[in-house]
Amino acid sequence: MKNQLANLCIFTALGGVGISLGTTLPALGATAYLGSSSGSFGTVDTTTGIFTQIGTTPQFFDIAVANSTLGYGVTGLGELYSINLANASTTLIGNTGVSVNGLGFDDSGNLFATGTSSFYSIDLGTGAASQIASISGFSSAGDIAFDGGQFFATSSSGNLFSFNADGTNQTNIGAIGFGDVWGLTYSQGELFGYTASGDILTIDMTTGAGIDIGNVIGLSGRIYGSAPTSESVPEPTSILGAAAAFGLAGLLRKKKNQS
Repeated sequence: MKNQLANLCIFTALGGVGISLGTTLPALGATAYLGSSSGSFGTVDTTTGIFTQIGTTPQFFDIAVANSTLGYGVTGLGELYSINLANASTTLIGNTGVSVNGLGFDDSGNLFATGTSSFYSIDLGTGAASQIASISGFSSAGDIAFDGGQFFATSSSGNLFSFNADGTNQTNIGAIGFGDVWGLTYSQGELFGYTASGDILTIDMTTGAGIDIGNVIGLSGRIYGSAPTSESVPEPTSILGAAAAFGLAGLLRKKKNQS
């Protein structure tokens, strides 16, 4: 299960070696909300890795964001809370009645969750969970993310899975190549992963393969969950667009693990 603090560091490599014109770069400048084992709650900039704390919450096993002002978190005991995103104050809604560690919204404002091999819908009024499906070969590692058409989920086996909101079209996409990917967000056409010890990954949605692009800096505890924010720089479509938007921002790199 999710648990404690890890070493955080960052290595920045500037470069454009061997990149041809028209090469698509990862989405840079995306931001995400993070929650940790210590209750730290705030935002991270994927370009710099810098974490900005908003406040302290109960220890959430995952978080999800409904809009620019309202988030949700679920504890290890299954308690669902609402989160004021301005100051991280929380209000208990109710108990899911099950053990879940993955939480995420679809584009229609419906809240979903994963726990062990199960996929649930969550009642925002009471917190109660209703099982939608059992995902074959899947054991929830700790987060889900919706790309507008389907959910992606990280498994404790280290693989990326996908499935529809009704539990159909279940697919084991492939190995991420990193353990303890407990945070997952979809932003600007890019799937980002966050390992428990603070690595920031981009994840290929067709193969599942992860690339380490940096480390979270300044977060207390281990990363237990993530959720996308609405504050993101538009994704560059080419090396020229990236150079214009970011002055040729470099790649970030590091490594990670869980408990």
